[in-house]
Amino acid sequence: MKRILERLLTSCAALFVGLALAGCAEQGVTYAMSGPPQVRTDIFPGNYPSYAWGTGQSKENFENVEVAQTAFGLSKTQRAWGLIAPTNAPSATLIDLGQYLPFSVRWKLKDGREFILENIDTAAVMREYFKTNTIRLPWQEEGRPRDPKGTDPVPLLAHEVKNDSVVIKWIVRKNNTPLEQRFLANGAATRWDISRTELMVATIPGAPATGIDFNTRMEFFDNQGARK
Repeated sequence: MKRILERLLTSCAALFVGLALAGCAEQGVTYAMSGPPQVRTDIFPGNYPSYAWGTGQSKENFENVEVAQTAFGLSKTQRAWGLIAPTNAPSATLIDLGQYLPFSVRWKLKDGREFILENIDTAAVMREYFKTNTIRLPWQEEGRPRDPKGTDPVPLLAHEVKNDSVVIKWIVRKNNTPLEQRFLANGAATRWDISRTELMVATIPGAPATGIDFNTRMEFFDNQGARK
């Protein structure tokens, strides 16, 4: 009984930590692990304070891809790989992010070639992009604040694999349904008309690789960055 109780407490503790980390990701990176709130220096579309993150793999660019995986976050000692799959529309896996985070991508083409890009410096890519580009969000174009009910989609930063490269792009989504028609009298949401515009940011060639173990979804590193 004592051993069962110990296992139960261990499982509960692990679940609590996992939920806490997930909550941090959902809330966005606005606080360091300790110390005062960080000052935001990254520039987002429309100077909005946050953005969403996800993949936007088109079916046509995935036709010659056998497998593709992506990993995202600040951790230098572990990396969790998630699948990249073709989709009809880009979707967010993280929301309300307040800082650009590095990410990695690895993939294999159907002709057998393998590629990897590790720790892409998203912040540096965006600094370069916004030197010559400006993005206004749909509600800004309409001369109004964002709907406080959250019906105006925030900018989505997405990426996809295309042949031997990774494409980074902003997805600006617009709710074309008039504000006064987005909810019924009883508070239920109506069917919204959402359109999107894709803005290419950068195309980064992958580094050729061999022998990537795509079945290993968790990787661990020591403090010097060597794989364990």
